[in-house]
Amino acid sequence: MKEDRPLADFGIKKLEFEIKIKDMHRVFNRASKKFDKGGRFYGPYYQGMPSKFRKSILIDGKKTVELDYSGLHIRMLYHELGLEFNEDPYAIGDGSQRDEYKLVSLISINAAKRGSHIAVRDALKDTGYDTGKGITPIRQMMDDFKARHAPIKEFLFSGVGIDLQNKDSRIVIKILIPPQNPGMYFPGPI
Repeated sequence: MKEDRPLADFGIKKLEFEIKIKDMHRVFNRASKKFDKGGRFYGPYYQGMPSKFRKSILIDGKKTVELDYSGLHIRMLYHELGLEFNEDPYAIGDGSQRDEYKLVSLISINAAKRGSHIAVRDALKDTGYDTGKGITPIRQMMDDFKARHAPIKEFLFSGVGIDLQNKDSRIVIKILIPPQNPGMYFPGPI
């Protein structure tokens, strides 16, 4: 079958799965001995579930909610400078290339140097974006992104993304772990 159909079409009213792989682990990057580079959580099956199924997850019979913090790292950078940013961080120009600018933003925050136009080009190409016009349009997108986010330009192409990942992973710890002794569960600064 190549089409999605509701289970009711097959006489199924309710279908329950028990997720066996619940363990999480953190992945630190760049041989971080201080556990301060990266540190995001990975492991449980539900992280990779399609969103149409994730919204049906129950915990102890109670509904769950999945929050999406659009442009989290961009907003974190503005916040570090004491600035608010309440707009769509990926809507640049007429907004028609929002998805492409989202990729540009991810790479510009994570890349360590300006020469990352090749990584941007390759990421765009992987999504089906026509990159056959040479590198000039790619560099223009990067420049447009940098101009749109001029207040945080010092952070772009600086490799700061790995530090932001560590900060957002520490936020997750504060949500998941009781405050009595979080260090017993996770190494690194909290």
